[in-house]
Amino acid sequence: MKTLESIDGNTWRGFSASAESIGEFYGFIILFLFLIFFLKQKQIKPQYIILLIPIIFGLYKSNNFASFLSLILSILLILTHKYLSNKGKQKSFFLLIGMLFLILVSLFLFNSDYEYLSSELLFESTLHQGFYENPGTYENFKIIEKKMVERDLNTILLTDDNFSKASTSYRFLVDLFTNNFNIPLIPNLVGLISVISLLINRTEMWGIFLAKFDPNNFEALFGSGPQQLNEYLYGEKIYLDVPDYKINSLYLPHSSFLDFVIFFGSIGTVLTLIFVFYELYKSENKLFVYLTIYLFINFLKSDSILYVNSFILMVVCVALVSKIKEENFYER
Repeated sequence: MKTLESIDGNTWRGFSASAESIGEFYGFIILFLFLIFFLKQKQIKPQYIILLIPIIFGLYKSNNFASFLSLILSILLILTHKYLSNKGKQKSFFLLIGMLFLILVSLFLFNSDYEYLSSELLFESTLHQGFYENPGTYENFKIIEKKMVERDLNTILLTDDNFSKASTSYRFLVDLFTNNFNIPLIPNLVGLISVISLLINRTEMWGIFLAKFDPNNFEALFGSGPQQLNEYLYGEKIYLDVPDYKINSLYLPHSSFLDFVIFFGSIGTVLTLIFVFYELYKSENKLFVYLTIYLFINFLKSDSILYVNSFILMVVCVALVSKIKEENFYER
């Protein structure tokens, strides 16, 4: 590391599993100290303030913009919620925030090509399936692009060769995307996920995930078991439009939610989410409710659940949300 720029020497080998996980951890510490100081008016010792300086620098060096942005938004929302002590004002404020968010999203979609936004995830996945001859060529790209514009994805799968190459998850989402069941003013689920993936810069990685994730019925429901990534990584042969030196790289889903689907299937994932959100809803321990939500937001676009330190941090937060009252925590 020759300079103090965030991208210079941005490797955490031997110190943390990844730059993303260490960025989330540093953001967690800053948010934790803020909650202790601001919500409970607890005195923070001067040495803690001094030790906060390398924490802030570590967050900067991790180059984890998502962690930084979610930290700032969390602090702003907590400050606003604290100052709006009247419950009526709180409801009005968050209703206003929700309306502004919907307006901004609507303006974004109105000024953008929704057909492009809603199909980009499947477009990326289709490029990596290796359909037709000479995948990766401009001619192949134009064929697939034409199919996407015409919403004619089903014809790609008509040939036995293409159908056998396509993963089961890809075929499922194509059926979901092209069915004739539409509810007015409600976006298609696949289109909505595609828009989100573009907003958080995960379209390519999630497209590769769809191309690689080829579960049978049992695995789709119950998963392949904790930390069992071998079948996902090497079971489905796909075309990767990347430089040769990256061909053998480890292409993880870049979402802890998708990692969880691989490990525990759709049933295990849904049951876990229901349990966690139920505990968050009924908990009076606001400190760890805020911290858990912060981690959940960041886990959406990172593989942090694969790393022991990040996984334990999440488990401890969820356990403290449900098992310890806030007053008892501060007394300790």
